[in-house]
Formats: sequence, structure tokens, C-alpha cells
Amino acid sequence: MKLVQEVVDFGTVAEAFVSGIASITEIAPGVLRVAFYSTRERDDESGRCENVIVDYQIWSVQQWLDANVAATKAWKDMRAMRGQPKIVHAAGMH
Repeated sequence: MKLVQEVVDFGTVAEAFVSGIASITEIAPGVLRVAFYSTRERDDESGRCENVIVDYQIWSVQQWLDANVAATKAWKDMRAMRGQPKIVHAAGMH
């Protein structure tokens, strides 16, 4: 999979800050439901944070895997263009 060059953006999709993936569920053979969450400070005076689901996406397994490879490559290319060091995987970091 490659990043597409031409897309139509109607400006109707809400943007949300995403902290990470809350869950990946296989809802049918080869079909994933990916839940994304955002960590937010609670509205009360406690100062505690909570993880709130902000988006669900449905992917075919192969498209999910291909998209992650394309995203990793794009990120490495962007870092290289800025002259930043390559991504290094340290022991124990996943």
C-alpha cells in the first residue's frame, strides 16, 4: 500500500487527538474493528485522567497491515528529510 496522492475531503469528518489504540477486535473473518482512545483530564477537581474512545475504524486485516507499513515508511522518510536520526528500537520498547 502507498499513500494516495489525490483524495476528496468534504471537511465533514471530526478531528480528535488520539493517544493510542484501545482495542483491535476481529468482527468477522479478516475484518478488524480498531478502537482509538484519547487520554483526557476529568472535568471534576480530582485531577485524574480517563481514557475515552474517540473513533472506531473498520479495516480488512491485509489493508491494516499494509497501511501500518506505509505509515512507518512515510514517517521514516519525513524524519530523514528533516535530517533527524532514524528510528531506533531499544530493548524492551515495543
